[in-house]
Amino acid sequence: ELLELLEQQVPAARASAARPATDVWAEGLAAHAVGDWTEAQPRLVGALLSQYDENAPVQERQELLSQYLDLRSAEDTDNAALTRAVELYAEQRRNRMRGPVDDPTIGGVQWITLGEFRNQIAGKSICLIANSGRVGASSMGAEIDAYDLVVRFNSYRIDPRHTGARTDIHVTIHKHGFNWDQQVTTRLVFGGVSGDWKYSLRNRLVPGAQTYLGDESLRWPLRNIGKVGTDVWAGIPTSGFNMLWLLDFLDVSPKLDLIGFDFYESGAYRVQEAMKLAITSVHEYTSEKAWVMERAQSVTDMRISLR
Repeated sequence: ELLELLEQQVPAARASAARPATDVWAEGLAAHAVGDWTEAQPRLVGALLSQYDENAPVQERQELLSQYLDLRSAEDTDNAALTRAVELYAEQRRNRMRGPVDDPTIGGVQWITLGEFRNQIAGKSICLIANSGRVGASSMGAEIDAYDLVVRFNSYRIDPRHTGARTDIHVTIHKHGFNWDQQVTTRLVFGGVSGDWKYSLRNRLVPGAQTYLGDESLRWPLRNIGKVGTDVWAGIPTSGFNMLWLLDFLDVSPKLDLIGFDFYESGAYRVQEAMKLAITSVHEYTSEKAWVMERAQSVTDMRISLR
C-alpha cells in the first residue's frame, strides 16, 4: 500500500523501476547531493519500486524506505502527502515489530519466542535423551526423571525403567508425524523452509497435546539464530544437534547432559512404526560428535556433560 501511494505521488518513478535498484538509488543520491530534489525523488522512489519487483529482502526494503523518508522530510513542502506516507510506513513497522500473532488455524497453544523459551529453561537442569539402543538398555529411568527438564526427540520411545517416563520438551523435525499426540509442556518443531514448516504445524499439531509451541524464531536454530551457513556447516543439522546448539547458545542451564548419545553406534531405539526408517545420510554425525566432544566437560559411556 505504501509503494502504491509513492507511485501515485511520484508518477515519474515508474520509468526508473525497470533498472537495477542499486544503480537507480545511487543516481538518486547523487542528484540529491547536488540539491536537485526534482531529479532525485523519481529515482529514489523508482529504486524502491525496483526492489519490490526484484523481491529484495524485506530488511533491505525497509532500510531504503527509511532513508528515503528521512531525505523527503527535509525537502517536501507537501505536508499532507508526506504525513500519509509516514503513517503507512509507521504502521507496517509496528506490524513487523509486534509479538507473534496466533495462527487462526492453530488453536489451543501458547506461542513462545526465543526469549520466552530462554526464560522457561533458565536455571534448570536439562537432559537430552538420545533415541539410541544404549538408552534402551540403560536402567537410567529414575535418574533421567530427576532432571528439572527432560528433552526427547522425534520418534522417541518410552520404557520407564530405561528411558524415564517424563517428557517436558519434545523436539521434532516437521517432516515426521511421530509422538505429536504425546502430552508435553513444550513442543519445538524444526524445519528449514518456512512454508513447509507452517504446513506441517497446521496438519500435524494435535490440540491439547502441548501447552507451548515454539514460534518461527525457534524454527531452525543453527541457521537462523546462529547464522551458520552451508559454507561452514554443509550437512543438514539433526534435531538433536539443533537443540543442543540452541541450549549451548542460550547458556542458562547449570546442568546440561546428553544421555546415550553415541551417534547411532548402538543402533536406533524408537517407537515401533519408526524403526523401519533408515539412519539418514544427509546429516554430519561425525562433525556433530566432534562439536560435542570439543565442549564436553566430562564423558562416560552413558553421559556427556556440557555444563
